Amino acid sequence: LVFSNSAFQWIKEQEKVIALSYNALKKSGRIAIQLPAKDFCWAMMDNIHSAISANGLKSVFSKMESPWRFPLKEELAGFLKDAGFGNINVFYKDYKLLFESINDVLDWGLAAGLRPYLALLNEKKQERFKYAFAMGFENYRTENGIEFDFRRIFAFAEKQ
Repeated sequence: LVFSNSAFQWIKEQEKVIALSYNALKKSGRIAIQLPAKDFCWAMMDNIHSAISANGLKSVFSKMESPWRFPLKEELAGFLKDAGFGNINVFYKDYKLLFESINDVLDWGLAAGLRPYLALLNEKKQERFKYAFAMGFENYRTENGIEFDFRRIFAFAEKQ
């Protein structure tokens, strides 16, 4: 079994990794991948861009490449097929994320991908960036807490 849980998005050469995984597996071996989908969370990306703008950091991030690669489900299925896998099942699953507080959202953001952005900033600017990012989620507050949509891709396949 080759298994990746919420790490595959950090790999730029996904086709190569899938082909290498296929070669490493025995016949009937399986691959299971789960990662955020392309456009996985408008709220997160919107608040990253808002934090950049609010802090006057557009020039700092203007040449930054995305730290992630999010394939469409059709692309991921194609990578698996091209590597030789069969019994391919790739699908999206939508979630509603719910947080009680802005601090909870910030903890999630730090775990979910703010680090590449923060790495380009000094400590003082990091704190301002984190504050602007987190406070933007007040726009997603409901009577239940802070909630917003999040989409993931699940991919399963078998070596023939």
